[in-house]
Amino acid sequence: MSLNDGKSTQLDSDLLRTFLAVAKAGSVSGGAAHLLRTQSAVSLQVQKLEGTVGQRMFERHGRGVTMTAAGEQLLPVARRVVEMLGRRSARNASGGRNPPRDPRGIW
Repeated sequence: MSLNDGKSTQLDSDLLRTFLAVAKAGSVSGGAAHLLRTQSAVSLQVQKLEGTVGQRMFERHGRGVTMTAAGEQLLPVARRVVEMLGRRSARNASGGRNPPRDPRGIW
């Protein structure tokens, strides 16, 4: 995936979490419900992610969304990043000790 302007741009972890929620739900409204956000807020975050990456992550249709090839490519990366950030946050919250791993995984 190439960035839209060729400059180094950082992806906000919240955008990746939103991407994962929409991908899992198969719809913006379902992702919004999972995240306890409004549909319009989630839609704006998806648009921001797509603008940052320079490619569409989802094809929108009347019954929800499907991932594009770029979305399929981002999916495993987003999962790993969010998982690593979750572990880091949990480790910080536990005073530096490794927290027990959730056997259910992230998604």
